[in-house]
Amino acid sequence: MTQPTYRRSVDLTDNDREAMLSRLEEAASAPRGSSRRKEPRMEYRAVDIALTIQHPGGTSANFLVASRNLSAGGMSFLHGGFLHSGTECRVILTAKDGHRIALTGTVRSCRLIERRTHEIGIQFCEKIDPAQFCSPDDLSNRPQPVSTELPILNGCALSICADRSERRAIEQRLAAAEMNVISVESVGAALDKLRRLDIDVIFFELGLDGMKTATAIGALRGTGYHGPIVAIGDIKEDEIRESPESVSAVIAKPSEAKELLHTVKQLIRVGEGGDLAPIFSTLAGQPGTDDLIRQFVLQCQTVADRLKQGLTYCDSDLVRRSCQTLQTTSAGYGFPSLAEAARHALLALTGSNPVHRSKARIEFVISLCRRLSAGEPSGQSRRRKAS
Repeated sequence: MTQPTYRRSVDLTDNDREAMLSRLEEAASAPRGSSRRKEPRMEYRAVDIALTIQHPGGTSANFLVASRNLSAGGMSFLHGGFLHSGTECRVILTAKDGHRIALTGTVRSCRLIERRTHEIGIQFCEKIDPAQFCSPDDLSNRPQPVSTELPILNGCALSICADRSERRAIEQRLAAAEMNVISVESVGAALDKLRRLDIDVIFFELGLDGMKTATAIGALRGTGYHGPIVAIGDIKEDEIRESPESVSAVIAKPSEAKELLHTVKQLIRVGEGGDLAPIFSTLAGQPGTDDLIRQFVLQCQTVADRLKQGLTYCDSDLVRRSCQTLQTTSAGYGFPSLAEAARHALLALTGSNPVHRSKARIEFVISLCRRLSAGEPSGQSRRRKAS
């Protein structure tokens, strides 16, 4: 069965969305006449809630929306268009215990906020217990910064996803956790990345290129990658039996931020200290390369110190020179991932306050420098095995 495609209804940054919701709350708190509301509304700021709208003509449309508040009888959310009163819809909310619950309802209000953004109020067909989804004592029940959900890992994720909204959601969530994210839309493009770069975790949308799950993941494993692979979509039990060790985890689509981040947190940590695996040179073991690699690794530690200094003092020139050095030299010493990361950091060093704006990418470059190893993999692929 084909998975439904959900797209972002309103294209707002996290900061812009929060600012808009805060303005709405301030306006709502202003003194006014008696309210006709029969049930208390709790602040409920969740992002990427799956919404299906049933149009009067019999067609339907799928969106990802951000909510504002929730009550026993309904909820409100931001939507990028007008909806007529009485329009039937369905939302999928995630309970505090992680279960996803589908709720049906009808549109009761629609008001324009700014540009295309509207606030939609819906009434549920059956009453719910809001405490399933948020705490009555939490007056600011909004998503916490991603860094509180996931440690700063500074790993590298490969997203293989043709669904634009899902791909963008993965990119934003992992980037907020200060992971480097490389996105491709096909298995073929992913194979090229895996052969050249050190990847810590793969996110794979099921059904890409019409390939069976076992065939597609077998191709990914065939590059020598032994790390975790997270499947996005609905994987069948017989597909798991075909290749029981191929998939590390499965996440339903559209993915929820909390579930995705929790999965990464469990899979990407290795060893007792939770450190990421060392990165070995592709030249390791070749005659006459040991001293060259060792010297380069030492030089990279010095460059990492300079990058750290550049971050501390917002010295964009120092950061730029350091990244340029790594971009032009790393691949020649067998560290293409470092060269690629330095290139991405340089691309981000534009506009006003460039060091602050590109902080996550610079810190990722620093973390790669710290992970470089002058040794050789222990008799197997240089890519780490899944824990």
